[in-house]
Amino acid sequence: MDNLINRLQQSIQDYFPDNVFIRKDGFGIYRLVSNNISDAKDLHKNYLEDTKVVKWYFDYWIKIIIQFTKIDIESTYTNKSGITKKDYLNNLSKNNIELNKMFFETNISLSLFKGDYEVTTKVQLFRAEWDSYESVQNKHPQPHWQFYQLNEYQDKLDSVSSDSNFLSTVSSSVGFNEFLNSKFDFKRFHFAMNGNWINNDSHIHSLNCEEKIVKWLPGLLSHLKSQVEHLE
Repeated sequence: MDNLINRLQQSIQDYFPDNVFIRKDGFGIYRLVSNNISDAKDLHKNYLEDTKVVKWYFDYWIKIIIQFTKIDIESTYTNKSGITKKDYLNNLSKNNIELNKMFFETNISLSLFKGDYEVTTKVQLFRAEWDSYESVQNKHPQPHWQFYQLNEYQDKLDSVSSDSNFLSTVSSSVGFNEFLNSKFDFKRFHFAMNGNWINNDSHIHSLNCEEKIVKWLPGLLSHLKSQVEHLE
């Protein structure tokens, strides 16, 4: 695990203005850190969580969390009916990372924020994620994007802050925009990042080897950096 994290840390340095590090932040959990961090509010499911974000380019901030969950083969295999243990292990190898003869479910999550140092001036724009959780593997595209409704984020921030000026320039008009903001839980929609349909391939790509992680994360950061520079 340490070797993978070290490789990842080296692979992303060119996409940050300051030195960044990937540090352990709990059992099987790793977080992006640097000497230039700030507080923010992460909209997780339907509530805000206190979090730390790393200063990026312009007034953008990034949060990266990588989590590895060991799969208990003996207990999980007993719940599988009609499949041999050999086939079960083959399926694990096909869909999960194997390190030191152990299999791990993996989740990589990157959130992009925009705003100043003060926590109530930052807005969470979207998440980019790739995971191998078996319970959602066949439902959601992997990897994928998830976007936030700005007025929902503002309402939740207003409930924990008296700063009513936050996102004061954001407003929703009647019609389709109003529908999206009031009737449609946009953040639950998973937008495929790699829907290779033109080649008769799937929008679900297994996170089953270290090389995929080492290539995907810096590639994602490179893409986001180019788009941020285009906007600014």
